[in-house]
Amino acid sequence: MQSSPPFFSTIITGIGAVSAAGKSVEEFWQRTLRGEVRAELGEFFPPRGEKQSLLLPVYRAELPPFSAKEQHLVQRADRTAHLLLASAREAWEMGGLDDAPYEKSRIGIVIGSSRGPMMLQEEQAMALKQRPSTALYSSSSSMTGILATALAIEGPSFTVASSCTSGATALAIGQQLLQSGMLDLVLVAGVDAPLAYSLVEQYLAAGVLSTYHDPCMALRPFDLHRSGTVLGEGAVVVLLESEKMALQRQAPMLAKLNAVALQNRPGCRAALDPEGEALQQVMQQSLEQAMLSRNQIAAVHLHGTGTTKNDLIESRAISSFFSTSSAPPIASANKALTGHLLGASPLFQLLSALLTLQHGWVPPVTHCKQLDPACHLRISRGESLSPAPALCLNSGFWGNVSSIVISPWG
Repeated sequence: MQSSPPFFSTIITGIGAVSAAGKSVEEFWQRTLRGEVRAELGEFFPPRGEKQSLLLPVYRAELPPFSAKEQHLVQRADRTAHLLLASAREAWEMGGLDDAPYEKSRIGIVIGSSRGPMMLQEEQAMALKQRPSTALYSSSSSMTGILATALAIEGPSFTVASSCTSGATALAIGQQLLQSGMLDLVLVAGVDAPLAYSLVEQYLAAGVLSTYHDPCMALRPFDLHRSGTVLGEGAVVVLLESEKMALQRQAPMLAKLNAVALQNRPGCRAALDPEGEALQQVMQQSLEQAMLSRNQIAAVHLHGTGTTKNDLIESRAISSFFSTSSAPPIASANKALTGHLLGASPLFQLLSALLTLQHGWVPPVTHCKQLDPACHLRISRGESLSPAPALCLNSGFWGNVSSIVISPWG
């Protein structure tokens, strides 16, 4: 049975992003079109030197310069706060919010992050002397607090975590806050900066990281010779508004957020069910919420971690789910450009989907030189596409799965 329609349409009116793929949305798009990869070898030193250092491919984000006021605000904060502030500033400016007729108490912030301010937490855990400010800045609430301070936002602000679907969870909550009438505008963010020794060591021990000698070729989603994923850092901030309010203030109407579906498969700790049934169920739920059919989805933006099992299961889910469609959707994936951004991943896929809608072009899947024959996908090699609904699919630890549907506005 289909879900009831929302009280009003939710519109994306601004977006900002920073990652290894660029310091802005435009830079991200240009590097995506060029397939320009900026990964590097990162050396991670163990606390107190009791173990050998690790040398692995990583994706480090680029940041635009901060003003003196902004620099002061984040000088003691974790890397996540730096990423968020830069992304939020771009989204805020794109949305034209400096003179918007909103009460500050009617604007909220919801941040999705898998790991939170873990680099600062690790640093201070090993410090011989604690800074008094660490109690403030090592908490997950510090991320929302810094954004609220920078933008003078007085509405509710909080952080949520659901592994690699955290950004999608934040998006779903943001949409619900709008539709409940509680808020007029919500800043939704996805962020992670996991390049800390402890986490890298854990992921390496789990056997999911690529150790390929050329860092720029290490992450190859759906490629026959893929060898694992590569961790990265980055943030996306999305502005959500009701269609009525956005029209009233003549805001940029970037896209319509049709649906965000979330599910959990109990018992799945670090892997998906072999046939991707949970992924198929969450896609079906999102289409029912959006009141769309499978035939209307023209492009799917996939998690595409570059690991053997995840890519295979994800492709099985897509192949099976769209087997009855008149034509399979074009499949895209962007992690070869950004790295695996954990909880920020869903919103980076949303960014790719939104830019595809705007420009009518699906970029090729970077480094998928030879599609794995077992991955039955219509992989994008770079092709034009008329504006149409798109779906973003994600999965994470502990059985979390998500599906986001957007479409052109108007």
